[in-house]
Amino acid sequence: MNPPESLLQACYRDPDPAAALVVADWFEEHGQLLQSQLMRAAVTAELLGEGHPDAADHWEQAERCRRQLLLQGEWQLPDSAVGSVAHHSVDVLHRGLPMLAIARNQPDFLKQIPQWLTQTPARSLLLAEIGRRDFAKISSASWAPDLIGLTFRPMPRSSDSLEIGWNRPENKLALQRLELRLAGWYPEVADELSTAASLTQLQSLTLAGPLGNFREFEAIPQSPMGRSLRELTLQGNPNMDLQDASMSAVRFERWLHRGGLSQLRSLRLLDLPFAHDILTPLRDTETLPQLERLMLLAGRGPLDWAPIGELLRRGQLRMLEMPMSRLAVPGILAEMLSRAGDTPGLRLLNLHRCRLPEGEIETLANWPGLASVTQLSIGGNELAESDLAALARSPYAQSIQTLDLSGILLGGEELRGLAGGWESGNLRELMVDVLLGDQRLASREALFDFLESPSARAVRRLSLRHVILGDDGVSWLGRHSELRNLQELTLTQCAFTPAGIRTLFEAPRLSKLWRIQLRSVTGKWPPTPTYLPRDWITGASNEFLHTVRMRG
Repeated sequence: MNPPESLLQACYRDPDPAAALVVADWFEEHGQLLQSQLMRAAVTAELLGEGHPDAADHWEQAERCRRQLLLQGEWQLPDSAVGSVAHHSVDVLHRGLPMLAIARNQPDFLKQIPQWLTQTPARSLLLAEIGRRDFAKISSASWAPDLIGLTFRPMPRSSDSLEIGWNRPENKLALQRLELRLAGWYPEVADELSTAASLTQLQSLTLAGPLGNFREFEAIPQSPMGRSLRELTLQGNPNMDLQDASMSAVRFERWLHRGGLSQLRSLRLLDLPFAHDILTPLRDTETLPQLERLMLLAGRGPLDWAPIGELLRRGQLRMLEMPMSRLAVPGILAEMLSRAGDTPGLRLLNLHRCRLPEGEIETLANWPGLASVTQLSIGGNELAESDLAALARSPYAQSIQTLDLSGILLGGEELRGLAGGWESGNLRELMVDVLLGDQRLASREALFDFLESPSARAVRRLSLRHVILGDDGVSWLGRHSELRNLQELTLTQCAFTPAGIRTLFEAPRLSKLWRIQLRSVTGKWPPTPTYLPRDWITGASNEFLHTVRMRG
């Protein structure tokens, strides 16, 4: 049963997350207590902000509620006819509600959207290719004002012309989220987006595809839509090689203008042909004054990181993500951090596969600004043996709750370096790959040393990959490790049998463990989980859930 439309609209449209609590009250009054608890936990976490030290507990509670709702079939569509043409994503939630409807049979789904809207709270549609005629039907329908988001690929009228129809007088859409997946780049798209009256409430815009010449975007930041945007994602093609499309500092500055995108909180530039000086405009304190999240993915070559340091010095940036930035310039991280100074505020730092040279992580460990970071990803980089030890013992790293070391094949020395730190007991989530080859047994013993150390006592989520555990190693995890707070365990390419995994299910030390995920399992496993003890059930593929512990 859906809440009243007015409550749903307020939940999705109000920038204040607390507006969703009215919907949570409605669910509680109608006996849907789990849905109410999920929404309250998600709203509390959103109010605290991503990466806030206290937000993790609320996200954990929300995930437990989500899993229980799935097991109970609470989100299963009651009408088989409607359910056969689309499904709502239970992984994409907004303030605890499944907001995204994904079309299976698009022509039939478009005919049945009115029935769909009465049976599910999803108000964002993910469609395939749409031509002008279908878009006109959608945008002029009586239910069009109720839609919050729309994702689709516009169908061009010809090889060099694309007009969607945003400016038609019949358009009733009042979207807050829009994602266009473009097969090619057409100047008309930028013209329509910058002048469409129906997009003046837009808060999130994603443009994906071969984005062509960036001069076409210059009208967007100064348009009414640009002034309302809070999230902007531009996703190109990593293989495109358009010389006139390279995003340089001059073009980026002209594109932003001074005061453009003044409400923008999140900027993601993905797979675009950056020039090395693209970030220079960030030195201007009037550029993107509200920016809290910056993500740069890939690019053509080394970037100048120094302007990011000056952006960090302002103290407003909360999340900095630069995965796969293809950077191998010695000292580049040190220069950025020296310009950032000691200003705290950053909560999430993602430097995954940036090809940082050895010793750069030790530089990061000595940066006072690391003291506010709760989520750190440094996987895929070259690490010296001393790097992890310096990070684990750094007084500035004791607030880290999530540490992603995936993509680094750790040997014994690196793992022993981990065991000597994080005495604060804040480390909750750890992702580790262990070295194979001649050193694999030594690496396994060093891993066991870490899991037996005080550093592991607070870990709630652990992901191990490439660890040759064997049944004896799995049994050791349950009998000797200090993982007394472990709640979720993911094992990838770790050799063991059903008999071995049963020892984890029954391990008295792992009394809080409620979810085990097995990936790339080798060997013969029975088609039915006869090895499961009481209260354990199968979830998704190779996933096992303890139904009692999951409730918390």
